[in-house]
Amino acid sequence: MKALILSISLLFSLSIGGQNSDNELNKFTPFIQALYGFYNNIPQEKVYLHFDNGGYFIGETIWFKAYVVTAEQILPTDLSRILYVELLSPQGEIKETKKLKIVNGQCHGELSLKANMLSGFYEIRAYTRYMLNFDEDCIFSRVIPIYRRPEIDGYYDTKDMQEPSDAVNYLENRRKKIKKTGKVNISFFPEGGNLVNGLTSKVAFKVSGETGNNLDVEGAVCDESGNESLGFSSIHNGMGAFEFTPSVNKQQVKISFQGKKYMFDLPASLNAGYVMNVYKQNQESIFILLQKSENLTSDTLGLVVTCRGKTCFFEVVAPFEENVSMRIACDNLPEGVNCLTLFDSKGEILSERMFFVHRPPECKLKITTTPGKPKPFEKINLGFQLTDKTGKPEEASFSLAVRDAATEINTPLQDNLYTNLLLGSELKGYVENPDYYFECDDRQHAAARDLLMLVQGWRKYEWKQTGRMEEPVIKHRVEENIMILGKILSQSGRKEKEGVKVTLKMYDKEGNQSTGSCITNKNGEYGFICDDFEGLRSIVLVSEENGKLLDSRITIDRHFAPDPRNYSFLDTMIIRKTHKSDYSLNDSTKINSISHLQKLSEVTVSQKRLRPDIVYDVEKDINYMLDMGQDCPSNVHEYMLWKDPRYGYDETTHKFSYQGTPGLDFFFKKQGIYTNRRANEGYHKAMFKDQIEETQQIIISTNGKLKQEIRKEHSIKENYTCLCKVSYKTNPRYQKGGIRDTNITGYSQVKEFYNPDYEKNPVVPGDFDYRRTLYWDPDVTTDREGKASVSFYNNSSCREIIIDAQGINKRGIFVNNK
Repeated sequence: MKALILSISLLFSLSIGGQNSDNELNKFTPFIQALYGFYNNIPQEKVYLHFDNGGYFIGETIWFKAYVVTAEQILPTDLSRILYVELLSPQGEIKETKKLKIVNGQCHGELSLKANMLSGFYEIRAYTRYMLNFDEDCIFSRVIPIYRRPEIDGYYDTKDMQEPSDAVNYLENRRKKIKKTGKVNISFFPEGGNLVNGLTSKVAFKVSGETGNNLDVEGAVCDESGNESLGFSSIHNGMGAFEFTPSVNKQQVKISFQGKKYMFDLPASLNAGYVMNVYKQNQESIFILLQKSENLTSDTLGLVVTCRGKTCFFEVVAPFEENVSMRIACDNLPEGVNCLTLFDSKGEILSERMFFVHRPPECKLKITTTPGKPKPFEKINLGFQLTDKTGKPEEASFSLAVRDAATEINTPLQDNLYTNLLLGSELKGYVENPDYYFECDDRQHAAARDLLMLVQGWRKYEWKQTGRMEEPVIKHRVEENIMILGKILSQSGRKEKEGVKVTLKMYDKEGNQSTGSCITNKNGEYGFICDDFEGLRSIVLVSEENGKLLDSRITIDRHFAPDPRNYSFLDTMIIRKTHKSDYSLNDSTKINSISHLQKLSEVTVSQKRLRPDIVYDVEKDINYMLDMGQDCPSNVHEYMLWKDPRYGYDETTHKFSYQGTPGLDFFFKKQGIYTNRRANEGYHKAMFKDQIEETQQIIISTNGKLKQEIRKEHSIKENYTCLCKVSYKTNPRYQKGGIRDTNITGYSQVKEFYNPDYEKNPVVPGDFDYRRTLYWDPDVTTDREGKASVSFYNNSSCREIIIDAQGINKRGIFVNNK
């Protein structure tokens, strides 16, 4: 029977075909209303960071531009005004956090790779607090290689990421451990979600090795006796597909790899159900085949297309006995990953399938530069011309990075603003070299793109919320301003205090005071909206009840960072540069295969390095416990027992120990002066009686810089096994019940990229310039004629440059030179 059509416009008006009955429509109206309501009431955001480089060395600075957009329309967000950008160590510890003000969906900043940091694969993530209401995969996350600083300045060829075992063994690994797998692994992805006996389905697959690397294999479907009935092979990055008609008999897949055979069971099949095949797809249309088991009672079904949470198309499918073919025009569908869902009148999903709508770029960025190869310290001029697809000039801003090609560090990701927002951020897992899926629209690339939809396609916008009218739990509000939020708890921490007056006093750098007050609600919550400010400010919170100071715990709601994610195999891979091309304005050589990847070569350590000192940020830890309403250690001794299980104290001998070795010696630093209280009563007094609020930092050194520093300063000859330095605050704040004295963080101060001017400061013999990023500008803006220009100076050795321009204008049109 012919499918019956119900079209719903973006304004939620209904256009009902003449053959549709009110009863058919009424079955699905609540679900369609819920789908539209979800988008309107629960909008979502996306973040992308454009970096000045693909990898770094300790001592360098990571420069970035953030683009924050609405998920559905890919337009600058009008929701959140605060973006959090975090640098996480390989073990998952947050090393630095930037809190940036979002203006017109954009902001920019930098992260410093300090000299005392260890090398390794660091994670940089970015999110608005509102984004944390949804799946953790919604936040932006990128793994970047960070190498040790070269022994010789400017010598970047030797990329050393090996640290002494003593340097990393003591660090707590907060990332989840990846489970070990077999030598050959395969995952199956039936088109639409399920295999159904007697119905032909397309089955996509992905083959990987024991480390998660892609494997190109050949295979066959076999029956219970091992007889092969259908052969297949992977076609791109370990992915492939075959058509298969399951039966009640058990069937397996045989994989051939490096001369060995591996057997795998196919997914279990249903005895009855629906199968949805997308059997043809082009830029104009997609064609769908719906199949139903013969023993299944016919029912009226709904077919809906959603894209990034918004409903774009709906059709009622009347009961049918034979297969039904359908066509959906792509003209009115958004570019990017679309989701096709077949569901029944109860809202149960019967089949679901992702497909990609691809369109040619809407604008072109032409770049001109100084002719010839760059010379040392030469001034380089770049000109830009931005036009739309008809040749008319476009006004837009974009971020620009110019790098020395000889020191380029490439990873398999190789994405950009366009590929991330339209593809990578909509799929599950790591998308290797997403540029490949856009470089050409021929049959081969279209097939690879569709395989990616089948293998890594997933539903970020949960149907149980969007289609079944279940309200999602919103724990994190949209942040439009800097706010100070928290709760007032009883002194025991068990009861939330309602009706308490909370007074806030805030002090700026000059000591100027601003004051405000509010009354807690039934949940004990208080809140203050602050004017914009940068850096740290001192605040005092006071709780009062019936005009008297209330002995209470004052918490602050500022700890919401998500857990660190685990790394995949591709996250920690580097692309080997196979050849050096001539100078070109194009981006670096495209990598289309995992075979171009290599693990970092081992490095021989020529001399014994100092072990890094163990640094505990006491102030941060104590603030966290107070913010969470937890009990805190009262002195340094209690803190050490809580923080580090390797620390000990013998009550009989009154000796402190570390790692089971007695003789831990403490040095206390107040106002820049070290005091060793080892031989007097003050030593134990400091450990057991000094209030923890006085303490700022504790450093333990077994063979690090602290040991050398103290020995040199005090001419200490003793060979201490371990030293501990306790640093005190300049102005300690003593917490009392009902009074909270702490600091609050405003927006991060943004630095400016350094561009040397060799015209004002000419080079002299012996001068060297080792910059790997030659130029970084987060905001290059074209004029009404679509033109812009920049100038900068070359370093002392670059002979080939890489130009990387990325941006998006107010109308959602991407700017990209790739």
